Amino acid sequence: MVAPGLNTLLPRATLVAGSLALVISAFTLTGAAPAIWRATVVCTAVFYVLAHAIPDVIFRVQSMPYTYQLRNNFGARGFELQNVTYAAYHTHWYNHATHAAFPLEAWLWFVVAAHWGGALGLAALCSVLCAQAFSFGERRFALGVSTLWIGFAASAGVALAMLGEGVFEIAQLGLVSFGFWRFTGHWVEPLPPGVVGNRGFVRRADANAGWRLCLPLALGYLSEFAAGLPFRLVNSWLFRAAEQLGYRPRRALGLNRTHEFAIRIHEQGWSAQATTAALVSAARELGVDRPSARGVSPARGERTMSSPQPFSIRLMACDHGASVWLIELAGRTLLFDAWLDDPYFSGPAGFFSAHRREPPLFSASSLPRIDALVLSSAEQDHAHPQTLAKLDRRIPVYARPEAARLAGRLGFARVTALAPGERARLFDGGASLLALAGYGRNTPFVLRESASGERLCIAQHGVNARWLAKHAHAAFSGEFAADSHGRLVDTLCLGVHTTLLRPFRLPSWVLGDAGTILPDPLDSAAIVARMSPRRVLFSHATPEIEQGFATRHLLRYPSAPDDLGHALRAFRERAPGPRIAGLPAPAAWL
Repeated sequence: MVAPGLNTLLPRATLVAGSLALVISAFTLTGAAPAIWRATVVCTAVFYVLAHAIPDVIFRVQSMPYTYQLRNNFGARGFELQNVTYAAYHTHWYNHATHAAFPLEAWLWFVVAAHWGGALGLAALCSVLCAQAFSFGERRFALGVSTLWIGFAASAGVALAMLGEGVFEIAQLGLVSFGFWRFTGHWVEPLPPGVVGNRGFVRRADANAGWRLCLPLALGYLSEFAAGLPFRLVNSWLFRAAEQLGYRPRRALGLNRTHEFAIRIHEQGWSAQATTAALVSAARELGVDRPSARGVSPARGERTMSSPQPFSIRLMACDHGASVWLIELAGRTLLFDAWLDDPYFSGPAGFFSAHRREPPLFSASSLPRIDALVLSSAEQDHAHPQTLAKLDRRIPVYARPEAARLAGRLGFARVTALAPGERARLFDGGASLLALAGYGRNTPFVLRESASGERLCIAQHGVNARWLAKHAHAAFSGEFAADSHGRLVDTLCLGVHTTLLRPFRLPSWVLGDAGTILPDPLDSAAIVARMSPRRVLFSHATPEIEQGFATRHLLRYPSAPDDLGHALRAFRERAPGPRIAGLPAPAAWL
């Protein structure tokens, strides 16, 4: 009985092994490896200089020389660029297989370093690679990769000392052969933008290439040889392998997300993802970042993304009460509110304090790279000073005026205060942010992604229905204008407790944020009906342990499950149209 899939795996394995053996045999029998090695090393050095000096010119025949620039191989943003472009360029199983020799190639480069520089060369290469690994922001991955590099350095030095120059000759043969073999893997891939004047990824059968492919083919071998350098794509390959073995990325994009971006890039061009869009200004002049008319068909048998999801803005609840959100839009990551450390305090000392029953899913130090921060309130469960103190002060902050002043005092350099009705442009126009009026000292915000037009409203303490009715005539343009379905937003994240508690009318200086924190319960249902979102997610369920005078004598917070049940009943009775999704699953992208 033949094992399932064996009839597919066996021919594939035979093809991979046969093609590799053919390449190595050709270089071995002809004895051309040393000469080709010397020429390739010189041309690679020239190629790297040109990739830094005139990348826009090389783009027309090589597509992405920017990935070879040293600054794009270090740091979290550089790692994201390498991972996204790796996913875009590698879609066919055979191409993936030809890149499986990356770790072996890295070891061979350590042999070269030992041959050229001895122990000092090995130490220098190992130090640079370890520093690069930690610059990616994935600490556990960096520890594993650094251990690998140290092992490679030691074993390469021992091999060269024991076996002599023969090991270096094997390294020459291996690096040249693997570079050419990897180059053959791209023969089954679509042509990337710009290579033959194409505007997007196109199948070779659909490309009117002819003689124009000669120079790209010559550069193809050189590019693949350079891609095998130990500080290049081997990091992306190892990261993918680690994730497939169970590693969970903390900051970098995971496999599913990079694959999703790759599909979008094939369909929409390089502009579909922020890190690639920022690099192709020259391509935009040629129009090559736009999709081709015919598009790209996925290779037969390859994994493809499912039908487009109805939401392009993605959200993740950072805690079990959904009071802090991670949001992905326009290819960037935004943090909405910041309370990731316990406890928080409100009002005078001893008046009110709280800490979570369950720890948040992220700490301030384990968050992924944050491109912007939005603060809906200056109260500590939205703008926690200890959490904010641990964030990068270079992150742009958009906030309610009181929260903006707090961020300024904490040292954030780029702070924009937004009063109700005011807006700001984010991510070079990739998104916009509109402030609405809420209750108490809390501001709801509407985020709009420019490319998709999708709108997200997060109202932790509700939206002031009376203010909204008064300003209904205001021209809020795309951020808050009804679409053809009468919809004001696509997704509404509304505090669970807005349906439960009657508002307090005592002065806010007495009760702090508890003074007027909530709308009338009927207001929340009316807001849902008025906004007509496609889905409603509940937020701010506050599964907390509260202490202090206010809790004992003034406030009676029901449990989060009671909050949720009441909210579901209230919304479904008064706003039956939208899809009520309830509390989001923590650590799941929605």
